[in-house]
Amino acid sequence: LPKLMVSVLSPRTVALHQQFSPRFADLKFFSLSLVRSQTLGEALRLFSFTLIAFLVVKTITHRRQIQRMMTVIVAMGLFEALYGIFELYQKNPRVFIYRKIFNLDSATGTFINRNHFSGYLEMIIPLALSLAIFRLDFFGGPGRKWRDRLSAWTGSTAALLVFASVALVMMSLGIILSNSRSGVFLLVLTFVIGLELTAFHFSQARSRQIWLRRFLVASFALITVLALYVGIDAMLGRFAHDNLLHEGRPRMWGNVLSIIRDFPFFGTGLGTFASAYPIYATVKFEGMVLVHAHNDYLEYLSELGLVGFLLLAGLVFYVTVDSFRTWSKRRNPEIRGLAMGGIISIFIILVHSLTDFNLHIPANALLFSVVLALTYATVYHRKS
Repeated sequence: LPKLMVSVLSPRTVALHQQFSPRFADLKFFSLSLVRSQTLGEALRLFSFTLIAFLVVKTITHRRQIQRMMTVIVAMGLFEALYGIFELYQKNPRVFIYRKIFNLDSATGTFINRNHFSGYLEMIIPLALSLAIFRLDFFGGPGRKWRDRLSAWTGSTAALLVFASVALVMMSLGIILSNSRSGVFLLVLTFVIGLELTAFHFSQARSRQIWLRRFLVASFALITVLALYVGIDAMLGRFAHDNLLHEGRPRMWGNVLSIIRDFPFFGTGLGTFASAYPIYATVKFEGMVLVHAHNDYLEYLSELGLVGFLLLAGLVFYVTVDSFRTWSKRRNPEIRGLAMGGIISIFIILVHSLTDFNLHIPANALLFSVVLALTYATVYHRKS
C-alpha cells in the first residue's frame, strides 16, 4: 500500500520501518505486515488447514466414513501415547532417530514439548469416548435381549469398543506422564463434560444413560488407579505454588498487550510475533528466544489485529456453536454419540489455548482443523 495509506491505517508500522529500515526514505510502498515473507508463509499454512477442513466436510458423507476417520485418528493417538510411555522408561530416550535432550522426565511421544504432546492427546481422547459410546449404545439400547448383546461381543462391535477403551486409558496415562498441568486439568474436565452431556442428552433413554455413565466412571477410576500406581510426584510438583509464581507468562502477556495497543486494527502481520516481540520485551528467558506468546488468542490478536482476529475467530466460533446447536437437536443416538466427542475435543483445545500455543504447532493445528470439520460433517449427516 502507499506509504500515506499505511501511516493512516497503522502508524506504528511506518514508525518501525523508519527506525529499522536503512532505505526508508526511498520506499514509496509498505506492507501492513512487518515481515512480508513470514506472513506469506504462515498464510499459506493457514490456507492449507482451511482447505483440508473443507475437503473433510465435502468428502466424509457416510456414517461408516465418519467412524473410520475417527478410528484412524484414535489409532494415531494410541501410537503417540505408547511411544511416549515407552521412551520415557528408556535409559537413552529418543524421538525417532534423534536423541531426546528436553523433558527427559516426561512423556512427549514424537513431540519435543510435553504440553504439545498433551494437547494432541487432549483432542483425540474425546474421539475415543465417542467411539466407545457409539458401540456401548448397541449393548445398552432398549429392547435388546441379553442373548443378542452377548453374541455381539464376538463381532466387530466388541473389537471397536475394546480398541477405543484401551486407547482411552493409554492416552490418558500418556497425558498424566507428560507432567502437563493443563493437560491433567483438562483430562478431568473431559470426563466431567462427558458425564454432563451424557446425562442431559440421553435423559429420555435411561438404559443408554446408565450404561454410558457406568463406562465413563469406570474408565476414570481405572485411569486414576494407574496414575497412582506409576507415580505422579513430578506432575504434582508442577502444581506447586512456588513454580507458578516464578513463571513469566503474566508479564509476557502484558508485553503482548502492548503490541496489540500499538497495532490495534491490522496487527503486525500473520506469523510475525517472533520478530515484533523483542521490541516490546521487558522479561527475558535465559537460554531461549521467545517465538510464541503462550496464548493463542493474544498471539493471533497481536498478529492479525482486531479485524483479522474477528474474521478467523468468528469462523471457528460459528462452526463450533452451530455444530453444538445442531447436535443438541438431533435424535439419532448414533450421530449423538459420534459427534459428542468432537464437540468436547474442540472445547478442550480452545481452553488449553488460553495458556499455550498448541494451535501454532502444525500437527496440532492440522488435527484441530480435521476434528472441527469432521464434527461439523457428523452433526449434519443424514442417511441417503
